[in-house]
Amino acid sequence: MSLNIIIRGKNRYGRSRAEQESNLRKDGFVGMKDENFDRAKFIEKNSGFRGFIPQTVIKDCSDHLED
Repeated sequence: MSLNIIIRGKNRYGRSRAEQESNLRKDGFVGMKDENFDRAKFIEKNSGFRGFIPQTVIKDCSDHLED
């Protein structure tokens, strides 16, 4: 059984998907797999988009990640 974490409104976790995941991990929670976390950071870095990236966009990212 999985745990769903819902973050709404103003919060201390941040605006972007990667920023929220990073802060959740600091608190001991994991919201996505490491591979998807890397993809989210990659998309945000290269696109400049600072909002919440849907999970489907992260899964569809076919770009090669930088090592």
